[in-house]
Amino acid sequence: MYFEEIAVLLIFISLCAGGHFLIKRANKDWKKQIAKDFLSILTDEEN
Repeated sequence: MYFEEIAVLLIFISLCAGGHFLIKRANKDWKKQIAKDFLSILTDEEN
C-alpha cells in the first residue's frame, strides 16, 4: 500500500548518505560535480 512512500524515503536517505560521503571525500569538488550533473540533466531534458 505504501510502496511509493517507502521508495521516496529510501531515495531521500540514500541521497543524504551520498551527500555526507561526498563532503567527507572531496569537500571542495562536490558542489562542482553536483552542478555539472544538474546541468547535464537539464540539457538532456531539453534535447
